[in-house]
Amino acid sequence: RDRYMGRMLSVAVSLVAVFLCVIHRFVFVRQWRPNPSKIMLTAPARNYCDQATISHIATNRVIAIINHQISTGREVGIQVCAYFRGKECMNVCAGMARIGSNKWDIVTPKTLFMSYSVAKGISTTALLQLVDQGRLDIDAPITKYWPSFAPPSSPKSKISISCALSHRAGLHHAQPSPLTALRCWIARQPSSFWAAGVKTLEQAKPVFPPGTSAEYHPVGWSWVVGVIAEKAGQKHISQLVNDVARRIGMEDQMYLGLLPPSVFQNFCRLEFISSFWNPIWSVSTTVRVVLESIVFILFGNSHFWSQLCLPSSNGYFTAQAVARMYGALGNRGKVDDSQLLSENLIQKIHANVTNVNQCVSSPKGRARMSWGFSPWPNYDICG
Repeated sequence: RDRYMGRMLSVAVSLVAVFLCVIHRFVFVRQWRPNPSKIMLTAPARNYCDQATISHIATNRVIAIINHQISTGREVGIQVCAYFRGKECMNVCAGMARIGSNKWDIVTPKTLFMSYSVAKGISTTALLQLVDQGRLDIDAPITKYWPSFAPPSSPKSKISISCALSHRAGLHHAQPSPLTALRCWIARQPSSFWAAGVKTLEQAKPVFPPGTSAEYHPVGWSWVVGVIAEKAGQKHISQLVNDVARRIGMEDQMYLGLLPPSVFQNFCRLEFISSFWNPIWSVSTTVRVVLESIVFILFGNSHFWSQLCLPSSNGYFTAQAVARMYGALGNRGKVDDSQLLSENLIQKIHANVTNVNQCVSSPKGRARMSWGFSPWPNYDICG
């Protein structure tokens, strides 16, 4: 019955999505969003970093690209921050964001963005603190810390934490159904959604033999990290993220869900793109994009979403906070005078990620043992 209702709901939502696409394009975007020319006059790109650690030519190129994105209406508000050798070298902001319900304000370095899967890297770093402290064996089976995850004699019981974090568990399909999410949303019960995810992961069977391939785990990844953090570290994963934020001096710029009321009223809302029309898209692709956009924006802007804690999906960050964390990881675990992770652990992570002998095939290409960071490197960027 749930499956039938889920299909009927999908069809109904698809039809509504097309209708809302038209309404959105000709009503909401025109009336609510500031005109690109007005945004450029009010909030052109500006570099807030006063440390000249890289060429001004590079910074000016970034500013030019951002101004182009804003002036053409492709973006409304942007933050771009970069670290080099543990030092901030660029912190560019531009455009405007809708803060709260309908208040438009200039994007600054402290404007919080709801960043969906950016949360995975932050949550991974938070969990790795337990490895650094000797409280978590990342290569141990998940069942060592979460016995009900799998029956002792099943192949699923051999899935290691590092395997699951690297998207190799074959459980990419395992997540609460859209109908469950809708029920919890209507009932305003974030804790019920988390409990449903735990049960789903425990009952799910791998699609392929664990460790033999890799497939992106968009949401189910959350419960592996969240449950392991509580079992091994006796701490909620959000508290571990708070520890990361404190160590890098970004306490008010890094949250993993569970937003306090004051913060919920001050993060910038997600916006629809100015047009869903793309001549190379088929009708089915257009409908899917519209549907996904509506779902992601409605959920991402909702109070219900802000009260969940999904290590895979609902992080609220500034670009500066994210860049500062990765700046530490790229600088032997250290930023300024703060040691986020030990240099020894950073070397182990690097050894795993660069070991091509541990790669497995996947639909996206060769996937590395990444310990929670992306297994699919962008070779155009990193070589």
